[in-house]
Amino acid sequence: VYKGRLENGTYVAVRCFTLIKKYQIRNLKLRLDLLAKLRHPHLVWLLGHCIDGAPDESYVNRVFLVYEYIPNGNLQAHIS
Repeated sequence: VYKGRLENGTYVAVRCFTLIKKYQIRNLKLRLDLLAKLRHPHLVWLLGHCIDGAPDESYVNRVFLVYEYIPNGNLQAHIS
């Protein structure tokens, strides 16, 4: 997970991962759009995403997820 900053100065957490299975981009976008609508006080909000895939959108190589940034450590530190 990387810490980033948007043009407006807002800090975000960026997670990058490589997919083992090749998913169709349309299917992946649908799932990510549903996750972005999920709101709960105990969950970090998914603000957006970027998908690195084939030009013809037939498969996905990498996915970048942009979450709201929550300072003060991580969940593991709070549980311990």
